Amino acid sequence: MKDSHTTAHLQNNIGFAARQGYVIQKPDPKGTFSFRIPLKHIFGFCDDYEKVVYGFKHQLTLVRKGDNDAIFRAATADAGKVVLTKLSWYVPHVLPNDREKYELYKIIESKSSLSVGYRMIQCDSIPVPQTRNFTWRLSVKSAPEKPRWIIVAFQTDKSRDQEHIPSIFDHCNLTNMFVMLNSRRYPEIDYDDINFTQQKFSRVYGDAAAFQTKFYNVEDLISNPNITPADYKELFPVFVFGVTKQSEKLKSSVPDIQIKAQFSENVAVNTEAFAVVISDKSLIFQSDGDKMRVEPGLVAVECGRVSELSATDTDRKLIWKSLAKFRSAKVAL
Repeated sequence: MKDSHTTAHLQNNIGFAARQGYVIQKPDPKGTFSFRIPLKHIFGFCDDYEKVVYGFKHQLTLVRKGDNDAIFRAATADAGKVVLTKLSWYVPHVLPNDREKYELYKIIESKSSLSVGYRMIQCDSIPVPQTRNFTWRLSVKSAPEKPRWIIVAFQTDKSRDQEHIPSIFDHCNLTNMFVMLNSRRYPEIDYDDINFTQQKFSRVYGDAAAFQTKFYNVEDLISNPNITPADYKELFPVFVFGVTKQSEKLKSSVPDIQIKAQFSENVAVNTEAFAVVISDKSLIFQSDGDKMRVEPGLVAVECGRVSELSATDTDRKLIWKSLAKFRSAKVAL
């Protein structure tokens, strides 16, 4: 269940009560539980690439941050700690029959190359100064890439201890925001109706609510985000910018991305901005006649369903950085 209040008044927080009952009250001994995370929820490559990967060694690396981002407690409770006792990685294996195996061998022996397109997700964060105007220059870490979506959110004083909910964001009395991608602005028309105090945020709420529909290209009834306007204002005020409508001319340079935001008052102390950039990316599975290897893609491609791996030009590793407060996670092929 989702959190229902932005403060640490636990008696008013339905989401906390549900999690606290599941993790603390019901288990014996107290505080023990297990959970399952499909890799497609973390790595876009796992979500988008649905074919068999043959002949590659897979390596999963998770770098952990502190416990404050995972625990929400009352001020009178002792500090909590998450202890991981076991980690299992389940990967389905496909055993081809002799005919299909022969076809695979022929592809490898012919030194074929296979293009793999996906949508890469990169997350960055930065402290926000105490001002009413905020400009943030982002950079996509490798090229060529073509940004398609940019998602921005703010948090004030949420990550310093366990008495605040790090999964909740703040609107910070934002009045307008836009993205500059090279020389083009998104959206072209100002969000001139944003006033959270007066309950005027229908346009940005609509953009956020429609994101899943546009991202996966599915019907509204299937992709309903289940976020009410009240939830959006108090819990999840994220700002979604679609930059898919741009020149298809591919550039070898790194795209220049700037975020410009305006607020009705100075931003509060200890405010942090987060930005997720979703870009088209490609890899090449190249055969040398004996085995397959991974090469960086030479061109960026727009894909129908592809989300969040990054292949560098130097070590060919797939790196992901999450809003969920892992410092980094990566898959190497």
